[in-house]
Amino acid sequence: MMVSPAFDLHQVVSGRRSVLLLGLLPAVLAAQVTFQRTFGGPADDFGHAAMVCPGGYLLCGWTYSFGTGDADQHLVRTDEQGSTIWTRVHGSGSAEENGLKVKTTLDTGFVVVGYSIHSGRANMTLTKIDARGDSLWAREYGGSLDDMAYAVDQTSDSGFIIAGGTYSFGSGRPNIYAVRTDGQGDTIWTKTYGGADEEYAFSAIATRDSGFMLCGWTRSFGAGMADIYIIKTDAMGDTHWTRTYGGPEDEYGHTVRHTLDGGYIVAGSTLSSGAGEADFYLVRIDSRGDTLWTRTFGGDSSDLGHSVDLTSDGGYIITGQTSSFGAGNWDAWLVKTDSLGDALWTRTVGDSGDDRCYSVQQTADGGYIVAGSTNSSGAGLFDAWLVKTDSRGRVAVAERAEPRPRFRGSGRASINTAVGARAPGAMSLHDACGRKVTGPLRTGVYFTTAPDRSAAKVIVVH
Repeated sequence: MMVSPAFDLHQVVSGRRSVLLLGLLPAVLAAQVTFQRTFGGPADDFGHAAMVCPGGYLLCGWTYSFGTGDADQHLVRTDEQGSTIWTRVHGSGSAEENGLKVKTTLDTGFVVVGYSIHSGRANMTLTKIDARGDSLWAREYGGSLDDMAYAVDQTSDSGFIIAGGTYSFGSGRPNIYAVRTDGQGDTIWTKTYGGADEEYAFSAIATRDSGFMLCGWTRSFGAGMADIYIIKTDAMGDTHWTRTYGGPEDEYGHTVRHTLDGGYIVAGSTLSSGAGEADFYLVRIDSRGDTLWTRTFGGDSSDLGHSVDLTSDGGYIITGQTSSFGAGNWDAWLVKTDSLGDALWTRTVGDSGDDRCYSVQQTADGGYIVAGSTNSSGAGLFDAWLVKTDSRGRVAVAERAEPRPRFRGSGRASINTAVGARAPGAMSLHDACGRKVTGPLRTGVYFTTAPDRSAAKVIVVH
């Protein structure tokens, strides 16, 4: 069987206002809960998605340490401190089952998508669970070859849209496969999208016009070897428009989200532009898919973007994994931007081993919940990994300095926000939007920059 690259794209590319230096935590941040937790046993256990739910968080992935099969779907519900409330393992005993994405449902339960492998053949899976983690029903979708689901969203009628890749239908090579179901998981329609070469979808959202938006990558269309691929459909899955984004090398799209103005934000990775082998790639588009701006974030090695979420200040939080910065082979990497995609800060989380990150969501206290897998710590080989940071991406009071990434973009200049960097020449002060500040300072974040803007020190005025 052919294995999809969905979660292993790292293999594709080796009172009085006072001014405080960044690193002195304001009191409000000191009160935020932060933690790192691992979940697993003596064998490999992988986390792939986490989300905020009432009273805490839900982590989904798959386990080889527990359950009845080769691999089973693994769910962990925690409280706000990261302590386990319950764990569940779902599997048939005769198949390998993976959980790749999780969403809350209108009835306060959850739905998980992934795929199961029976006798060497993969089928899409959709599992509905209640608030206690118990399975209410499970469905499989596909044909005679391999079909995998990587994305899910609930529709306004309590049904679901799931998407991924299919070898059973379409051109004969993997094409994007979307399945629209009712609230019990029964199929309403299926669609394939793509051309003569490869396509996968890793993100799907129900749009405000009752249609859908699919995000992934294509080798059939676009400017390069692989390009980010966006498909906008109507309620029946018929295509309204498609767009590709990228350059002469590979680009991979992993997440699409609504923005407040009716457009979308897309996160993934690029090899066509940026500082190193691969960089985080952030693309802001309007409601028709036309590009408003793009940004890249990274260093000299590979930096793979996987997930993006809107933040309460109108900006974005992006996460993925980096081999350019941090302590180990791969570390989780968080990049916080303003509304124009310019970096406000970056943070690595991890230790000497491999620490891989696939999802991020802002939490009620302004921090972030991050999910992935680690072999730097835990009980076995790889363990599922759940990280709760404060609003600056910190997990502990004492932590390494932030890396010094190179930021590039289109539409306007980006500011390098490396902390503690030194630069020759006279320094100037800029606000979070890059405007030079000459008058009195107001509450906010500012950057001291050199004339060539090659380095900056972040200061907070409050």
